[in-house]
Amino acid sequence: MYKLRIINEDNVMRWKCPVCHAIPLEVPAKKCPLCGYEIGSALPVSSYKPLPVDSYDAIPPSSVFSFRGRIGRQEYWLIMLGLVEIYFFARIFLWIIEGVVSKEVASIFVVLSLLCLPILFWINLANQVKRWHDRGKSGWMVLIGLIPIIGEIWTLIELGFLSGTKGANKYGEGSPKVP
Repeated sequence: MYKLRIINEDNVMRWKCPVCHAIPLEVPAKKCPLCGYEIGSALPVSSYKPLPVDSYDAIPPSSVFSFRGRIGRQEYWLIMLGLVEIYFFARIFLWIIEGVVSKEVASIFVVLSLLCLPILFWINLANQVKRWHDRGKSGWMVLIGLIPIIGEIWTLIELGFLSGTKGANKYGEGSPKVP
């Protein structure tokens, strides 16, 4: 399709050729001046409105905090491994601190580690939602993991071992193949 694009901060709409990406094209143009591509008479109209900075799009889909987009099995397992490592290193650190310093100082470290748990939970939840998206399913499928034993096994098999949908789905483009 033909795309409209904002050029610079002056918010001037310019046409962009879908073949050679030449800009700007005159709005009533029938052909691209560089490649000669037939644009035709039915030109699309843009309803583009700039989004506020604090909108949902402020977090890129590739971020570990975002619930948008898709991730493959490899990225899923790497993030899960990172979360497990952070958890175990924190536990070992707290165990060492508990034996070295006073109980009051150790309790401060315990409270600080408890404050980090919501962040790790959020990353884990976003990771699972994006993996469900890669499987072509809603992120709400993450709730299956709350079913004792069966839900945990189902989640492990679906997210950890089954491949995602090929190509694009309603949640985004597929992840590139890793050799």
